[in-house]
Amino acid sequence: MRGFCNIVGIHIAGLLFVIALTGCSTLNLEGNNFTLSILSEALEGPLDQVEKRASMGEANAQYAMGFIYQYGLHGVTKSKMKSNNYKRVANLPKGYRTVSRSYKTGDGVSRTMLVKEPIYKISFIIVKLNERCAEALASGKRDKVSISKCNGEDSFATLKHLWNRAVI
Repeated sequence: MRGFCNIVGIHIAGLLFVIALTGCSTLNLEGNNFTLSILSEALEGPLDQVEKRASMGEANAQYAMGFIYQYGLHGVTKSKMKSNNYKRVANLPKGYRTVSRSYKTGDGVSRTMLVKEPIYKISFIIVKLNERCAEALASGKRDKVSISKCNGEDSFATLKHLWNRAVI
């Protein structure tokens, strides 16, 4: 029975951890304190430098290459396959670190286990914010919703100027 309680305790602790992580993805994406550096990198180029950094494993550059192929920026032929591949690789873990997790078993005994936790170089929230702004710029609209997706009027104007230069 004790072994069963240990297993149930581990599964419950894992489930609570997953629920806590899932809650992070429901954050409000509106606001003035986020970065659009991935999209800026895709728009500013130069293409050969972004491509070089992407080939060296830099996650932001890999995601920027995904934008470049998704929207056909800098004269590149649009390719959904290449875009998805770059974005997928950018979102892969770049290594693992060992962390300890404490939990209590069903009989109240505290236990500690070592877990390999993935290290990501790119944040889900940052990716989502960059995606939303890129969609707003691609739509060609200059309304309140589009402007808010790109972090306000000044940011939208700058990025729209870069967008118009990058879309050849």
